[in-house]
Amino acid sequence: MDRKKILLVEDDPDLTILMEHILSRPEFSLHSCSNGKQALELISNESFHLIVTDMVMPEMDGIELIKELQKLNFQAPVLAISSMREYLGVAKDLGAREVLEKPFNLERFLNVVRKLVGKSYPLEEEAADVPSKLENPETEEKRIEAIKRLGIDRLPLGIHLDQYAKTVAQLFSVKTCMVSIITQTSQYWTAGHCLPDRGRETRGSPKSESFCVLSVKSHAPLIVSNAKENPIFKDNPFVDLGVRFYAGVPISDFLGHVVGTFCLLANRPKPFTGSDLRLLSVLARRVEAELDLLARNAYSHVPKIALRHNLYYDPELQIAGRNAFLDLIKSMNIWCSTHAKPLALFVLASGELSTAEISKALKKENKNLWQGHLGAGRLGLLSPGQETGELERDLRPLLQDKGLTAKHANLHKAPERWSFILERLENELNDLGLASL
Repeated sequence: MDRKKILLVEDDPDLTILMEHILSRPEFSLHSCSNGKQALELISNESFHLIVTDMVMPEMDGIELIKELQKLNFQAPVLAISSMREYLGVAKDLGAREVLEKPFNLERFLNVVRKLVGKSYPLEEEAADVPSKLENPETEEKRIEAIKRLGIDRLPLGIHLDQYAKTVAQLFSVKTCMVSIITQTSQYWTAGHCLPDRGRETRGSPKSESFCVLSVKSHAPLIVSNAKENPIFKDNPFVDLGVRFYAGVPISDFLGHVVGTFCLLANRPKPFTGSDLRLLSVLARRVEAELDLLARNAYSHVPKIALRHNLYYDPELQIAGRNAFLDLIKSMNIWCSTHAKPLALFVLASGELSTAEISKALKKENKNLWQGHLGAGRLGLLSPGQETGELERDLRPLLQDKGLTAKHANLHKAPERWSFILERLENELNDLGLASL
């Protein structure tokens, strides 16, 4: 049998599994990768009958991939897939043979693939595609109602979240980090660090100027590595004022309404890897936890167990809860490994002092530490870019002054064993009689 070689380029692992499953048929030979850069490496060594590519991906998106394929005079057809209709229009203009808007029916996907590779099998019966959620007026009405009910379209979330945005901006080495709420007519920056000059006084701008709208409409992350070269955004007023890089992940309330994004901006083009995107998504949960705190008052009938902040945020200490800190360790560990950065993990027992007092002192001593409340009298600390020896020297005066006991490890030296390392550090404190209550 003449097997047709297909290259699948998709960064969403769950969707990749689904598409690999439906293409696992005798007539196809399937290869897959997670971004355009990896795709070009495969294409340089092998020939393919079809490229199926997502349009919004880390490192190299679908637009750049299609452009590079044109430079290589690549002859096989391209099937572009995306939840962002604007990107599909660009893909078609650049020469993609077919486009499919996510979420699509998998039988239809198979039929389009077979047509493009020239297979003469009978087409399987198609079901209708799932309509875009924001195309449903009732859904959009409920989304706007949720924003108004939480009051996040008119009031800042607080200075503590502005400080959090500053720490995130410094971590990713970008100028701006903000929480952007998308209303019927505008984008409102309810929290952030170094807000854009355009709209700073009103904390926002018209919806038509927003990058974030595409992320909200599609319920998916958006990465724009170089807005000046992106056909969708090159004429945006913020690009005229110097914005070149954008990365945003959708944020939702506890009912699942996507109300806006947690996003980064920079005045220079910037690559953004898969580990960058994973870390930004984890960091956005802090913002969603803040929304849940607002929901406690806005939705008095909702049981507390339905709200995520119980696991992901400690409002008293204003730091990550245990579950959030574990997710942060995992994603930051991968991020540091990708970027060749050290990562120090400390676990502190506060002894007779209150955890709140220690947390406050640590924030004053080192604003770039990432704290997590691991249990009563127990704090976790992460310091990307530092080894334990360096961080221990920085914290030694505070540890000695407060009589604190700490155990630590360099996670980057055994990144796959982070959970075992954390358990070991906590057990070492337990063995000293400093068990978490």
